[in-house]
Amino acid sequence: MSKVRTPIPDEISAEVMFQHDRTCCVCNTPGLAVQIHHIDEDPTHHEMNNLAVLCLQHHDETQVRGGFSRRLKAADVVRNRDDWIRRVQARRDKADGLVIQQMARIAATWSEQEWTEPSTAHVMGLLNALPSIRRAAMTAARPLWDTGITSEMCQGSYSAIDILESAWLRLARFYPPDHFGGRAASHFFIEFVAGRFEWHREICEPRGPGTSGTLVNVTSGGAVLNDVAAAIAETVEGLYIGFSLDDFDLKAWRSDWDAAERSEDDEVNPASCS
Repeated sequence: MSKVRTPIPDEISAEVMFQHDRTCCVCNTPGLAVQIHHIDEDPTHHEMNNLAVLCLQHHDETQVRGGFSRRLKAADVVRNRDDWIRRVQARRDKADGLVIQQMARIAATWSEQEWTEPSTAHVMGLLNALPSIRRAAMTAARPLWDTGITSEMCQGSYSAIDILESAWLRLARFYPPDHFGGRAASHFFIEFVAGRFEWHREICEPRGPGTSGTLVNVTSGGAVLNDVAAAIAETVEGLYIGFSLDDFDLKAWRSDWDAAERSEDDEVNPASCS
């Protein structure tokens, strides 16, 4: 007799989704609908080591019984999950390293431990570093975009998104803990990014999933990069208002932020569905 499914505790499901970047650990394709899979097929066993994020197709493959269809076995899921979580963390560490490097010349160190309201100097210091961070992200992505190879172009966008996300999370430290919907900012922001990937995939495939080929991965990556940049700009404007940063030149900052997207030949990232 099968067990009656019980809900996964919110804090566990949120952390599992964060570790997986809300992305299937088998195909690693952003923007696909996903669900949390119980590896031992016990829907009441909610320990972290028994959970993995799978897209609907790969979750279906774990349910195949017999016939000619290939079943995704538990060992396969565990191997893919552990490798994907490792790669996601490595990406985040690399992005954090680049952001820290760009911030090295400013006194914007501020800890989220024992949260207290930050000084305007700390806020303005990080805001002023953001354009250089965006410029570094674009510089890192440009050679990959220029290859014209789909997988490389996608990786360029994903890497740039990681860098901007890292910077965005530093902005989130200026807000009280659990400010964003009662959740950790990292969980809240990763849900935003995943939702934007899903949105852009949907609008670029009017004839159904998979009908636009691999091009949709390129266009959605570029579009999400633009979305994250726009969200950072809105966050800066919110901090400008909330902290009454009268000495901060928001107009000049916005001009510098927008200019940081462009390279010398005025190319932009690949964000069109055409």
